[in-house]
Amino acid sequence: MSCFCFLCLLLFTTADKNKLTKKILDVKWIGSTNFWRSKLMKYLKQFLIILIISFIGEILKEILPLPIPASIYGMVILFVCLLTKVIKLEDVRETGKFLIEIMPVMFIPAGVGLMSSWNVLRPLILPVGIITVVTVFTVMAVSGRISQAIIRAGQKNEESAGTIDE
Repeated sequence: MSCFCFLCLLLFTTADKNKLTKKILDVKWIGSTNFWRSKLMKYLKQFLIILIISFIGEILKEILPLPIPASIYGMVILFVCLLTKVIKLEDVRETGKFLIEIMPVMFIPAGVGLMSSWNVLRPLILPVGIITVVTVFTVMAVSGRISQAIIRAGQKNEESAGTIDE
């Protein structure tokens, strides 16, 4: 049942809302199984690709003695496969967008776990809070500086290209 709900959520959250509403109102479309079959198979294929890469990340975590989470291995493998065109972006795009859309839901179990272990975390709240605040501002500052450097480099390239064209 949960798999069915997941697939329905997948189909309805990523589809174009206006087209989907028009097609639902069209009675002939309701009986069209080819649409559902092709859409379902496309999403299942994309999800399977992501799961296989995640599984390879899990295997690497067990094999390699490094303290790196399996999800990081999986993301790096997917990134390298996308860069080298082993996997085309179209092969994982829609499912990736869906997973990003439902990402906040994935944090609920972690939040519940934190609340259930509050007694253990209470003495650590001040150091963790300070570290979190310092880290947030450090990431903001570094990201801002890097963004500014990239924008300036792009503007310099546009200016130099503009003088060549004239």
